[in-house]
Amino acid sequence: MESTQKAREIIHKVLKGNNFMTPYPIGFYEVKNGAAELSEGTGLDGESPMYGVSVVTVIEDVYTHAKELSKPFRDLGEARNYIRSLQ
Repeated sequence: MESTQKAREIIHKVLKGNNFMTPYPIGFYEVKNGAAELSEGTGLDGESPMYGVSVVTVIEDVYTHAKELSKPFRDLGEARNYIRSLQ
């Protein structure tokens, strides 16, 4: 699983700005029919690490934030495994 510039560009076409829960990007990954961003933060409690996977799908040159595929995680390994399952 490798972060790519193409995935970063796809994500930035749709998602404007950082997620307030997980504002710090870790990587951008190409997935089936689109791209995913893995980011980190502390969530609302400000103490516990939190990871977010935001997914953008691209179908016939239409870019859409796939909210149903975007998910929060408390474990980095689980977040990475989820991205792998999307590839």
